[in-house]
Amino acid sequence: MESPSPTPTFHLFPSLAPEIRIKIWAYVASTPRVIRLQYRMSSRKREKDGRTISNFIGWYSPDPRPAMLDVSREARQEGLKHYQLAFGTINFHAPKTYFNFKADTLRVGAAPDARRPPADPKWFSDGPDGYLLDLLLGGGPYGGDDTEKVLYLIVDVHESLYVRRSFCWDEVRDFSRLKEVTLIHWEGEIEVPPSELLSYSASSLRYVLENWPSWVIPKIYARLSLDGSLLGEVSLKDSDGMRV
Repeated sequence: MESPSPTPTFHLFPSLAPEIRIKIWAYVASTPRVIRLQYRMSSRKREKDGRTISNFIGWYSPDPRPAMLDVSREARQEGLKHYQLAFGTINFHAPKTYFNFKADTLRVGAAPDARRPPADPKWFSDGPDGYLLDLLLGGGPYGGDDTEKVLYLIVDVHESLYVRRSFCWDEVRDFSRLKEVTLIHWEGEIEVPPSELLSYSASSLRYVLENWPSWVIPKIYARLSLDGSLLGEVSLKDSDGMRV
């Protein structure tokens, strides 16, 4: 059995001019990532009656924090110019997730083990988690902060959305700076044929726009979960003749 090749190491990095090192750190920090967001609960049993009480304790990401924040003081200093702690709940829970709003994509509703990019079929193993956008945007002790800063979003479409006339758009439009959103349709969770998903999404989008005509629509793409294949871009012209 062949031993694995050693990881390349550039031993002279500390000897580089500071301005070059800083450019390298800036490049590393601007590398796009897909960051899953989930919520965490704590449970305890009450002594008087043995009932289990669950408490919401905030939003977090199961994905690792940026490695450069732990490399050196210089790397951390430069990294914090790009990453910020985000998605706390105002006055209730501190933010726990480092996020670069200029480069990173927020993924909401992913299955616990769905860590890979859409092009990798291994990304799709367990189906979607419960729908979380309404909880994330709901305000109060459960609503996450900083959603107005998100530019790139992935939504794993939960089966409950297909019976909503507004689909997921009432929540998506609350991401006020959004440039691009990707919908992941899980084939095992839906009754709508894949060939009609673009029309279905576009028809519900048109319905929401009738009530919110000032909404500036981001780029919207749809993928299938089985292999990550791109269905295409969701366009209002695809809604012609399709009822929801």
